Amino acid sequence: MRIILFTIVLGLLSCSPKILPNAETTFIRGGETGTITLQSSGYFKGGSSQFDAEFEAEKNAFETILFRGIPGSQISSPLISLNESETKSKHKEYFNSFYNDKRYRTFIVSSNLISKGNNKGFQKAVVTIKINYKALRNDLESKSILRKFGL
Repeated sequence: MRIILFTIVLGLLSCSPKILPNAETTFIRGGETGTITLQSSGYFKGGSSQFDAEFEAEKNAFETILFRGIPGSQISSPLISLNESETKSKHKEYFNSFYNDKRYRTFIVSSNLISKGNNKGFQKAVVTIKINYKALRNDLESKSILRKFGL
């Protein structure tokens, strides 16, 4: 009986989902021209390339600007202060194009890979990324995702 119980418990533990490590986005400096420089990490599972992890690092930087804000920076409040999942669902076409078609890259002034590696089965990349948040804000306003300031 103990062997059966042990086998069941062991089977359940081995089936537990692997949790992706938390990504980090850190403020480095702001620019007077409507830009912000961040350091961001990204993780990707499986036999992926470093490019997948780099994409995740860049995506994490944008997600932080859009939905969480960057404490201690000129974007301390998120650009989109609405519910993240609701906003993404409502504007699905915009966000699909933004990430899947790599439209977000049009707002990147520079992106440099700082480190890459493998961390417990995950590909990890850390990038320093400079984003033109002013142009990003204008784009969100033109697509009616964000209300124009003062309206």
